[in-house]
Amino acid sequence: MDDKELMGGVLQVLNEKRHHDLTNFNEAFVELGAPANVIRHILSRLEQKGLIQWHNNEVRGLGLGKITDYGIEVVNKEAEPPIPMTFTNIHVHGSTNVIIGPGGNIQTNTFEIGKVIAAIDHSSATENEKAAAKGLLQKLSENPLLNSILGKLMRGGT
Repeated sequence: MDDKELMGGVLQVLNEKRHHDLTNFNEAFVELGAPANVIRHILSRLEQKGLIQWHNNEVRGLGLGKITDYGIEVVNKEAEPPIPMTFTNIHVHGSTNVIIGPGGNIQTNTFEIGKVIAAIDHSSATENEKAAAKGLLQKLSENPLLNSILGKLMRGGT
């Protein structure tokens, strides 16, 4: 992961934990797989730009902190990031039978893709039309942004 992806990843992790008072940074960024000194550098840059609040009072650890309102706006694409960053790690929680990305990780969402495939199979369309529809469905299921939006809609969100 390069610095731009790490910055986006750190903000996304903190956005997921935004309802906590403070997040333990020593535990929060383990899944990003970057060395602590690199994460420390990323945290410093994000704090300087006003995207996070960071209580860096630990000698060997990463301290505590949280995302700011501005950081939330950047993650939600309501504001432009002040430094280049890439959002690639989309985390979807609470979905069923939805495949996100080429890794094929299954999430949980009340939307049942199997019912859509069954409806396609039982339609009066030609085999070529059915195959094309299933291909489009597969392509849609691989788009993280669309999956995130569909997940929110299926849970009754906006």
